[in-house]
Amino acid sequence: MVSLCGSPPAGFFELIGVSLIIAVIFLGFTHYKAYKTDYYNEEYVYFSDGKKVLLYLLFLALNLCVLPLLLLLVVSLYAGLN
Repeated sequence: MVSLCGSPPAGFFELIGVSLIIAVIFLGFTHYKAYKTDYYNEEYVYFSDGKKVLLYLLFLALNLCVLPLLLLLVVSLYAGLN
């Protein structure tokens, strides 16, 4: 199959891999910082474990929906610089 837009720029796949690693580290750090706040410990102490897991999964899903947009932005900036 012939690609209509040509081949990906050099370093494209490495950039995607590094971006995913950075995103996972960022999300882990963000969740850890939120878990350690006094607000979390005071507000969510009465929530059941199921509700906490549901809120966590919703937060994670929202973050992962934003991730492709950030990747497109980074790839377009990378392609524009080369």
